[in-house]
Amino acid sequence: MSDYNLYRDPESNIGFLRQLDDNTQLAGNYQYFGIFFAIGAFLTFISLFYIPTIPISPGRFSSLSVMGSLCMLFSLVFLKGFHSCATGLLTSERRIYTLAYCGALVMTFMASMVFRNYLASLLGAIAQVILG
Repeated sequence: MSDYNLYRDPESNIGFLRQLDDNTQLAGNYQYFGIFFAIGAFLTFISLFYIPTIPISPGRFSSLSVMGSLCMLFSLVFLKGFHSCATGLLTSERRIYTLAYCGALVMTFMASMVFRNYLASLLGAIAQVILG
């Protein structure tokens, strides 16, 4: 009897169809999650080789570290969805930490890639390691 209702009333199937559509979107998002997470892990791993050169040139370490962190953050956005990820990161308990970490990422990126400032890049890398 319940099978008959599924085919007879198309409006009762809307929730099922939305869930089916969400599941097929998630299958594609798992691929993007894996790709971005692997790229982020690789960039972070490569940045570890530049730790001994931080006193000489902190921009090399910090630029790779920032790009790795951003790739890993984007992978979480693909996994959970933008709205869900943003609301999870901006809860009242995590808001200050999230804003400080994003500020450290932006400061480090701007200092190492745009301004090429030694001291700001070093401070950004230190802040990113402490907050990350």
